[in-house]
Amino acid sequence: MNREIATSTGTIQLAAAFPNKDGILRPGGYGRVRIQTGFNANALLVPQPAVIEVQSQYQIVVLTPENKAMYRPIKVGERVGPNWIVTEGLKPGERVVVEGTERLQMFAAAAPQMAKQGIPVVAKPYVPASAAAGGN
Repeated sequence: MNREIATSTGTIQLAAAFPNKDGILRPGGYGRVRIQTGFNANALLVPQPAVIEVQSQYQIVVLTPENKAMYRPIKVGERVGPNWIVTEGLKPGERVVVEGTERLQMFAAAAPQMAKQGIPVVAKPYVPASAAAGGN
């Protein structure tokens, strides 16, 4: 086993032992492997489109109970599939805007005073693209 990252491929060489029932994997064959390197039971995940990056700073738009959109800075961790782990700036149960942040940014630029108090929005539940397409 080698702990160096190959500069030409960006890979790390590993050795693993696993059952090969029915001899499906043959010598010289290839396959994809995923390795879990950590576990965070209390991670807050938000869809990637909800995260706004401005000059290497991250923010999201949080909805108040009155359905007003407020910008909030956050710190993000790693990406997990189509989601970001939010490490700071978001509490469990808070609602975030996933789609339409561009429209909010235009409105906030046109009416900065209202943006500070919260931009009224009509919120709809977010349906990820994979769920809308039947989970495929």
